Amino acid sequence: MSRQILLCVETNSKARTDYQYINETTVIYFIDLDDYDTNYETKKLFEDIKKYCETHAYELVFFCRDVEEVYLGKRVNDKDKVNEVKRFKSKKMIEAVLPQNLSQNEYKINGSNILNVLDKFWTRKN
Repeated sequence: MSRQILLCVETNSKARTDYQYINETTVIYFIDLDDYDTNYETKKLFEDIKKYCETHAYELVFFCRDVEEVYLGKRVNDKDKVNEVKRFKSKKMIEAVLPQNLSQNEYKINGSNILNVLDKFWTRKN
């Protein structure tokens, strides 16, 4: 049996997928929690999204406060993001990311639950 993992990061209404060989689809929703600790509306929105995902059996990956802070350990201005990604890739900085920062169950600055979710579907190489 084949499985499709649908990563919901942005909506592209023109995207089409060939479903002919897919028996099962898993939806994984990704969200940054930019000001979760200081803004009630963000916290409420996150709780609503969590409920929505639970109701529809979707997976939910969160990044506290954003994906750059989780992987780089710092906030990055929008204008600097492309250069930071290039540096991250060229210096193989993924190897320095601590797995425990990617295995959080609850909100924690510089933390995410991405490994908790992806481990349900894939086996990591040692």
